[in-house]
Formats: sequence, C-alpha cells, structure tokens
Amino acid sequence: MAWFCWLICVVALQETSQEDTQVEPQRFSPIIELVQALNQDTEEPDSSRVRYRIRAELDTEMKAIKGEWVLNYHNASPDTISDLHFHLYMNAFKNERSTFALENSESYQPLPIDEHSFGYVDVLDMKVNGLDAMSQWTFIQPDDQNPYDQTVGRLVLSEPLAPDSSVEVTCTFVTKLPRAIARTGFHNDTYFAAQWFPKLGVWETTGFRNRNEPGWNCHQFHANTEFYADYGEYEVVIAVPDDFDVGCSGRLMRVDDAAGSKTYTFSAEKVHDVAWLASSEMIRVERRFEPDQWVTDAELQAIMTTHGMTREEAALAPVDLIFFMQPEHEAQLDRHFRAVCLAMKYFGLWYGAYPYPTLTCVDPPYGQGRAIGGMEYPTLITMGSHWLQPSDARSPEGVTIHEFGHQYWYGLVGNNEFEESWLDEGFNTYSSGLIMDLVHPPRVTYARFNQVPININRWTRVEPYTDEQRTRVSLLRDNGQDAVVRNGWEYLNRSSYGRNSYGKPATMLHQLSRELGAETFARAMRIYANKYRYKHPTSSDYQEILEQVAGRDLDWFFDQFIYGHKTIDYAVRSVSSRDLSKAIGYLETDQGREFVDTSGDDTSLFLSTITIQNKGSGSYPVDIEIRFDDDHKETVSWDGSYPWIKFKYTRPAKVTEVVIDPTEKLVIDVNTLNNSWRSKYDNTTSRAWTIRSLITIQHILQTLSGVLS
Repeated sequence: MAWFCWLICVVALQETSQEDTQVEPQRFSPIIELVQALNQDTEEPDSSRVRYRIRAELDTEMKAIKGEWVLNYHNASPDTISDLHFHLYMNAFKNERSTFALENSESYQPLPIDEHSFGYVDVLDMKVNGLDAMSQWTFIQPDDQNPYDQTVGRLVLSEPLAPDSSVEVTCTFVTKLPRAIARTGFHNDTYFAAQWFPKLGVWETTGFRNRNEPGWNCHQFHANTEFYADYGEYEVVIAVPDDFDVGCSGRLMRVDDAAGSKTYTFSAEKVHDVAWLASSEMIRVERRFEPDQWVTDAELQAIMTTHGMTREEAALAPVDLIFFMQPEHEAQLDRHFRAVCLAMKYFGLWYGAYPYPTLTCVDPPYGQGRAIGGMEYPTLITMGSHWLQPSDARSPEGVTIHEFGHQYWYGLVGNNEFEESWLDEGFNTYSSGLIMDLVHPPRVTYARFNQVPININRWTRVEPYTDEQRTRVSLLRDNGQDAVVRNGWEYLNRSSYGRNSYGKPATMLHQLSRELGAETFARAMRIYANKYRYKHPTSSDYQEILEQVAGRDLDWFFDQFIYGHKTIDYAVRSVSSRDLSKAIGYLETDQGREFVDTSGDDTSLFLSTITIQNKGSGSYPVDIEIRFDDDHKETVSWDGSYPWIKFKYTRPAKVTEVVIDPTEKLVIDVNTLNNSWRSKYDNTTSRAWTIRSLITIQHILQTLSGVLS
C-alpha cells in the first residue's frame, strides 16, 4: 500500500557524517560566550537608520493608492554612498514579462489575464534634500538583467552621502493594486496594501553578513522570494471613504473625520515594513492578551531557571489585539483569539516578550481574496479559515500561530529572506509546530467537497499525526538537489524552494535539538533571538551561537546539511545466519588435524552477518540494534562514512531483528521504511488493509453497476 501512504502524505501537505571532531578548548568558552551573546551588540544597523513619513489616499474607483513619503536615511556605515536603491515590488504584477511573472509561469502558474489582475507602482516625482532628482532615476535589474523587470529602481545622488551623515528624500507615487494575488491587492471592497510603496534596500558594508565588498542589497522581486529591509520608524497617514475601516502595522494614533472620508494615523517603531487593510465588509473586534490569564507561575519559573533570568526579564507584557473578521467567520473569533494568545505565550516564553503594544489580525475574504491570507508583516498578520471548520482541524489555529511566529522569525530577527529563507520559514515551521503539538490534538487530514470537510483519517483509519511528523514528509522527496542555504530564485523549482525553506530545515532543527539536547538547544535559540533582535543575522551567525552554547564544533553538520545538499538514507541491506553446529570435514585442533562430523549433535552455533548500507550522500553517527532469538541484544554504532559496513557474530542463536536508530534520534533519514529487518514479519496490518481495500472496491463496483444498469 505504498501508493496509499504517498497519497495521504500529499493530501496532508496540501492542507497548507563525519564523526564529531575534537573541540579545541580555546575556540569555545561556553560561559563567557553566553554572557557576551546576551549583552554584546553587533555592528548591524539599529532602529534609527531609516524614518518614513507616508501619506496615502485610497482611490476605490481606480483601485489605487495615491501616496507620498519623506524618507530620512542615515548612513551608519564607513562607506561613502553614491546612489540609493529602492524596491518597487508592485511592478512584479505589471505585465507578463516581469521576472516574477516569468518565473511564476515556469514553476508554478501564470498570472491570470484580466485588466484588473495587474498592478504597478509609478514614481511621479523624486527630490533629494529639496532638489528635483527625477533625471537621476532609472530601473535596474541586478539579478537577471531582464529589461522588462522594473522591481528595482536606482537614484543617483548629486552629492555622495558621507559616513555618519543623512539625506532626506521625497517621493510622490501612485500604486495600482492588482486583484488579490501573492498576499496583496483587492477583492470586492476589501483592499490589502502590502509592499505597496517604493522601499529603500539595505546598504551592506564589507564584512556585514559576510559581504566581500560594500554595496546595496536590493534584489528584484522573484516568484520564490520574500523581503529584506532596514529597521526604522514609520508614521503612516491613510485616507479612505468614510464607510471603510482601516487596520495597519503599528499603533493607531488618531482618526480624523471629514466630509465623505476618514483619515487614520498610525505610528510604528523598530519595524522594517508597514502593511495595511481597508474594508467596508469586515467586522472589527478588539481584545487584549493578558499574560496572567495565560502563563502560570510554574511556567514562568521554568523559563527563569532554564535561562538564568529574573522574573522581570522573563515576564510578558499585555498586548492590544485587533481582529478584522469576515462576517461568516465571526463564530470562529474565539478560536483565532485563543491561537494568538497561545502563540504570544510560548513565543514570548521561549524567545523573549513580544515588544509591540498591538497586533492586528486579518481574516481574508473567501474566493480569490484568500490570496491575501497566510502572510506576515510587522505587527500585522493575515490568517485563513473556512466557513465549516471542525474543532479537530488544525485551521485556523495552525496558520494563525504560524503567521504570528513570523513576528519573531522575520520580524524581530530580520534575516534576508531573499538569500536565506530557512532562517525565517524553517525556524517558524519548527517553532510553531512545537506549539501546535503542545496545544492541539494530532493533525487530522480533511479534504473538502463544496466546502464540506471530509475526515480522511476516519474513512481510511489512518492515525492522525503530529506537526513534527508532517515536516518530515518533506524529506521523503528530497534527493539532494538543493542546499538549504541558497538564493530563493536559484532553487531547482518552486517545490524545491518550499521544501528547503519550510519542512526540511524545520526537521534539521529537530535533529539539532536531539544532537545537542533539548535544554541546550532551547537555550541557544533564546540567545540567538535575543542577540539578533532588530538585526540581520546569517546562517553562520546562528551556527556560531549553537557552537558557543553547546561547546562543540558543528561544521560537520552545517557543511553537509545546511550549506551542502547531503542526504542520509541508512538501510538494512542483508541479514544471514549460517548454521555452524552442523559442521563436517577436517578441522585443526590442539590435537592436530581431525575429521569432524557434528551433524548429529544437539548444540547450536550460528555465524550471523548483518550488512548495513548508506544509500545517501552524507554521513551521521547512528546506533544499530541487533536482536537474537535467545533475547540477547547487541547495540553497535556506525559513523556512516563508508557506503556500507558488516557486523558478524558467532553465537548459539540466530538474528531475529535488526533496527537502525532504535531510539529514533535520527529524524533526517529520508527513508525509514528500510531501517529494519525481521526474520518473521507480522502481516496482520497489511492483510487488514488488503481486505478493507477489496471491500471498498467491491462497494464502488456494486454502486456503479446499479447506476449504469
């Protein structure tokens, strides 16, 4: 029934070495490094590098945003900067020749052909320190030289920006929103503005994020990439028709009424983006996360003990929650609220308190409007649900907890999503999965027919599974085509991008937790989240934290499975037990050569040979358990560095069972079906499946014969 197991895995997914080397004592000083990691700042930019003051007016007739911003940019680097590079993400939807559209049609699906399906952003005016600069504005294509792609713009400065100096840039623009696609756009009278304004890239000096030379990090918008920007301060003023409500990143400061319109003012600090929603169709509900109602004293004390923190350092803060719900989903508000509070609780306890005063949660419209769901922005998330949603389904809880988790992995710890997507998607898949396995029953798979949920597990009698087990499914199709760390547009295809950004790296984190110990790994994750809050770390920064906390060299792991594309697939190749008790022939003994015939003896003696194979391309230390029919057990270890190894035993009993990785420590083995061997198999389960399948086929044929007769 391998085909059936594969089918179940597919349906579930659609629901959304070398031996350890000797450690040099001088390289790792855990206690000293822990203190430094908690208290030492890096040279990365702080929250004062960019400051935007944005005014936007929603034009519901044109499906457009008329906007202007004033940007104050401070050059905190030692370099003299001669130009500024800006992201123009909305131009990805301008036509079918943009890099996003070309890559999307190649690996996923083409953009829908409809006048209202397209969007763009036009820069109408640019001024630098009050002087006109439009003549210095051009489009560039740093990644693929596609002349039709206009997702990156370059503004040459008439006076280069010296180190430790600032520049003021003024921009007037119009953004035409597309029909809802790729987490942005409009649907009926709901408008979601994401990546909607010209946004400055990140200047990286030599050595910053391992860069070889200074320059702008400002990639084109690709089908398989997300975002990267500096932290800063935002003041956003949004004018909408008076029957619209608005939700936005940051805190609502005031609402001004005028004839036929409302103007909302929001303020956000220490964020690297803002997104907003305007709708006349949704229900707004405000609630509050109160830590005392969700966190017990025992849970807080456990965190204090694990991380050596005071109560004040471990404590969480209240947060105002603003929900924008679809009317048909209003009955699910409590489920969304509970999911957000549980996410705030566990992410806060594990990785530090959520630092912002508000969180806005958006339930997207049904139909194409769902394209804006399941996405993260600073202090704002979009979720996703269905009209009929069984209580044991992991939605809306799963997507809500996952998207909140991005407030940490992407939001507070601002990795470059273009180049190292695993640092947010993989980390978040791991972290949110831990929460789901703590607070929710095992995952039940549902298929939908005209919005009616059908419990696949009930019909197939397949046991529900955990989130950790779900992420391991990603490895079933991993044949080492791509490394985890890779530019998003350079993976083999969209499937490989998804596998190496989400499930596979999450499984690698589970493996590291088993390798280093759960408490050590949890401590390292907390230190990493703390040290790189409001900063832009790399994979090597994360590895360094792990090595400092664990006091171990992890090059062997990262080189194979993160920077490299090695795989692990251990298998029992063969097992034999040769009977030596029935020997006949000449044997050399202490008395000399003797003719021996033991065929009539009652004694037993067997030569057992077990061959273990490494069918993968990498290696990882593994235990192998060998059982004999006299209940004797042997446990041996293998480093997997050679393609195979043989173990031989001469004993008065045969081998009855061989199990690779009996404690299930090795979760990155891509195929565990070949990890065991038995002399006698229990075929009860396979017989039951066969009988059940035959009965089902019989019922289907009988039904069809009645219909067609």
